[in-house]
Amino acid sequence: MKNQKRRLECLAAYTVLLFFIIFVGFPFIWMIATSFKYDEDILAGGLSILPLKITFQHYINVFVHGNLGTYFKNSVIVAGFTVILSFIAVIPAAYALSILKTKTSHILSRTILLFQMMPGVLLLIPLYIT
Repeated sequence: MKNQKRRLECLAAYTVLLFFIIFVGFPFIWMIATSFKYDEDILAGGLSILPLKITFQHYINVFVHGNLGTYFKNSVIVAGFTVILSFIAVIPAAYALSILKTKTSHILSRTILLFQMMPGVLLLIPLYIT
């Protein structure tokens, strides 16, 4: 009886996980499949996932005419400097918080953790409130 109950629980869990994977993965599958379609097929509409005719023209346009290398290089430079500057600011603060034990150090640590769990997009909300 326990073994059968365990199997039903596993089946239910895997069913929920499968539904979640399909729900999350479907837009990615649609995006990849659409990238291989001709422009006319994309603009014609319809709900066909698999393209009838396959083209690589979109990828050729991106890599040949899109300056993708320049954009990638700029992104790596910006991300690299951001990481370096963040480390310069954060490592001494983290060391001080770990060494310095006061009555309020645990409150400060939890407040920092709380702010890290908040999405950065929330900081944009006050810009749009009139």
